[in-house]
Amino acid sequence: MVHYCSCSLSDPAVINDKDYLDAESFRICRDDEEVSWDAQTRSLSGDSALIGDIVAHLDGKWTEVLKPGFCLWMSIKEPYAVHYVAEWVIEGCTFPDGHPDWTPYSEPDTIY
Repeated sequence: MVHYCSCSLSDPAVINDKDYLDAESFRICRDDEEVSWDAQTRSLSGDSALIGDIVAHLDGKWTEVLKPGFCLWMSIKEPYAVHYVAEWVIEGCTFPDGHPDWTPYSEPDTIY
């Protein structure tokens, strides 16, 4: 008998939610490549080349991405970091069904 359990997905030793922002699952497309960031597992799945390009810029460091002083953990578990890399670091990505909402972290009339 095999028992499947999702309890490890909520185990703080596996995913420490307080270290990361929340977002809905979203897709990233580039030409015919597509990956999905899954909110439940905080992971990417899909085209290995696109995943590789995104992950190459996720070094796990605390990094300022918006000035002044808005920092993110550059981790695959952080949806805003994944979106930031796909939107601003690598070229040609689109988000057909939405992406993390930056509105609460952006100030009107501020250049970032």
